[in-house]
Amino acid sequence: MPVSALIGVSAPAGTGTTPPDRLVANTAWMCARSGIRVLLHGAYFVIVARVLGAAGYGEFIAAAALAAMLAPFGSLGTGNLLVRNVSRDPAAMAESWSTALVTTAASGLLLTTALVIVAAYALASTPVLLVILVGMADLVFGQFSDICGKAFQAHQRLDVTAGLDTALSAAKVVAALGLFATVASPTPVTWAGFYAGANAVAAAVSVGVVYASHGHLPLKFHVSVRAAREGLFFALSQWAQVFQKDIDKMIIVRVSGLHTAGIYAAASRIVEITFTPVYSLLAAAYPGFFRHGSAGLGATVAFARPFVLGGALYGFVTGLALTLAAPVLPHVLGESFAASVEVVQWLALLPLLRALHYVGGDVLTGAGFQRLRTCLQILVGAAAVGMAVWAIPLYSWRGAAGAAVASNVLLVVASWAAIAVMRRRS
Repeated sequence: MPVSALIGVSAPAGTGTTPPDRLVANTAWMCARSGIRVLLHGAYFVIVARVLGAAGYGEFIAAAALAAMLAPFGSLGTGNLLVRNVSRDPAAMAESWSTALVTTAASGLLLTTALVIVAAYALASTPVLLVILVGMADLVFGQFSDICGKAFQAHQRLDVTAGLDTALSAAKVVAALGLFATVASPTPVTWAGFYAGANAVAAAVSVGVVYASHGHLPLKFHVSVRAAREGLFFALSQWAQVFQKDIDKMIIVRVSGLHTAGIYAAASRIVEITFTPVYSLLAAAYPGFFRHGSAGLGATVAFARPFVLGGALYGFVTGLALTLAAPVLPHVLGESFAASVEVVQWLALLPLLRALHYVGGDVLTGAGFQRLRTCLQILVGAAAVGMAVWAIPLYSWRGAAGAAVASNVLLVVASWAAIAVMRRRS
C-alpha cells in the first residue's frame, strides 16, 4: 500500500490541517527512519545479546525495563504538551520548550534516585552501578533526546526528528561495537557504561540542534506546576503502556531467573523492532490528531481510519513473518537463545493488536479525551499485572506471553468501545 494511499484523508474545514503533501513527506521521512532504525536496532541488539549471553542480557534488560517504567515521568508529559501547543500556535515554542527542558532535567535526576531505591528491592542482586548508569541513560539523557525530537515534530519537521532519532540509534551501535572491540570479558555493568555514554552524546547533539535551529530560546529555571499537572495525564498514559508491556519481564526475573528473562526479553525486543514502522507512521500523524480533534471526535475518527486499516494489515503480515522466520534466531543470537524461537511465535499477534489500540488511543488523545485514555490504560495495566502474577509462577514465560496477548486484546476492545460510546454521546 503506497504511503499516499495510506494517509490520503481529507481534512475537515477549519482545522488548520497540514496539507496532504506535507503529511506524505513527513511520513516518508519517518518510514525511512524506521527502516534505518530497524537495521541499527537489530545490529545493536544482536551484538549486545551475543556478547553478554542470555543471562547477562537478562540482567541488563531487567534494569532497563525497570527504568522504562519510570521513563514516562521523565518529562512529566511536557514533551507532549509541547507538540500540542506548538502544533496549534507556533508562538508557544519558547515557553513550551523552557518548561519541557527544565522539567525533564529536574524529574530525570529525581527518577534516577527513585530507580536505585526501587531496584534495591526489585533487583536485589543487580549491581548498583548498573542501575545508576541505566537510569542516567534512559531517565536523563534519553528524555532530553525525546523532547528535542518533539520540538521538531511540533513544527512538522519530521526530517529533523528522524535524523535525531537515527543519530541516537547509531550511537548505540557504535557503543556496542566499541564494547565488542575493546573489552575482552564484558559484563552488564561494562555495557551499561558504554550505553550511558552513547545516550549522553546523542542528547548533547540533539539539544545543540534545537538551539541552532530555533535561535534564542530563553530558559526559565522553574518547573511549571500547571504544565506538570496537565502533562501528568500524558505521562500516566505512557507509563501505563510501558507498565503493561514490561511488567512481565520484571516478574520473570524474580520467578524464573535471568536466563529465562533473557530469552523472553530477546523475543520481546524482536517483536518491538518489527513494530517500528507503525510507531514512525503514528509519530508523523500525531500533530494531525490534535488538529482534527479540534473539530470533534468524528473528524478524528475519519482521519484515523486509513491508519487503522494500514496498521492492521502491516501487523497481520508482520505476525505471519515472525512466526515463519523465528527458527533462524539461534543462528543469529547464539544457542543460548534457542528457546526464544517459541517465545517469538507466541508473541506474533502483538504487532496487529498494538496497531489497533495505538491508533484508538491517539484518536481519544487528539479529540481531548486523554484522561479517559489514561484511565483505560491504567485499568488494563492492572489487569495485566494480575494475569502475569498468576500465570508466570505456573507457566514461566508462556504465562507472560499469554498475559501480554490477553492484555493487548483488552486494550483494543476498551479503546474502540470508548470511542463508540463517546461518539454516541456527542
